Amino acid sequence: MSIRIASSPWGWRRTPFARQCRWLADHRLGLACGQFFAGEIGTMPLQPRPQELSAAAATARAHGLGFASINANGDFMVDTGIAAQVDAACADIAHAAALRPEVIILFAGWQPRSGAAVEAQIAAALREVCACAAGFGLQVALENHGGPTTTAAQVNRLLDAAAAPNLGVNYDAANVLFYGQDPLAFLRELRHPVAFTHCKSVRHVGGKAEYCRLRDGVIDYRPLLALLAERGFAGIHAIEYEETADVEAGSADDLTDLRAALAAVGITEEHTHV
Repeated sequence: MSIRIASSPWGWRRTPFARQCRWLADHRLGLACGQFFAGEIGTMPLQPRPQELSAAAATARAHGLGFASINANGDFMVDTGIAAQVDAACADIAHAAALRPEVIILFAGWQPRSGAAVEAQIAAALREVCACAAGFGLQVALENHGGPTTTAAQVNRLLDAAAAPNLGVNYDAANVLFYGQDPLAFLRELRHPVAFTHCKSVRHVGGKAEYCRLRDGVIDYRPLLALLAERGFAGIHAIEYEETADVEAGSADDLTDLRAALAAVGITEEHTHV
């Protein structure tokens, strides 16, 4: 069993994309990740022009990189204007298609709402957005990030209701723990395929959870990686160091520790360059 490794874009949002690519290449990674987010020098413009997308593709290619994932916008929990949120996600997917990522990452939303009606709205939006992505031949992954995706049961219900063949899960073990759930129990209960992962950890300071480097946190990734492999996961694990001030050093530490955890459970890293 072999997998590939990338680096999620959030911690890199204040690092120019060319420097991100140089770091990835220097650390023997063949895949970049991106996101559409306005106002940060390390992310893609909210409404990119074709020449900006071409420039990003050329920069990645010059460093021997393809694209692992693109994070798309869209808040599917809004109480009004859901059509506009679906349109925003579909517009991002259309832009992302020019970069040929392996996965589009979506979030359910960010509103303080809950209940069956909200879940039905999220599922309907996911179904529509996944149909858009399917038109470009793209896989979609819903990230567990609290709210309506706090528990595996919630994620199962959303994906059951969405019933989109190109929809899987972006499994983030640290998000599971941050929102009070057990990462291994969550993964065991999850019925839908994991299409992508984010790898970071959590520590508790003064009784409060905070994200941290893999080596400083409480999550043991070895049983998680082994269970994913047992279920046939052969995709991409993305380290996700989130602090912008020392993202290069933090990402290097996390990459070292993820590689060690993979080796400990007999999983081989596949090095790919375009």
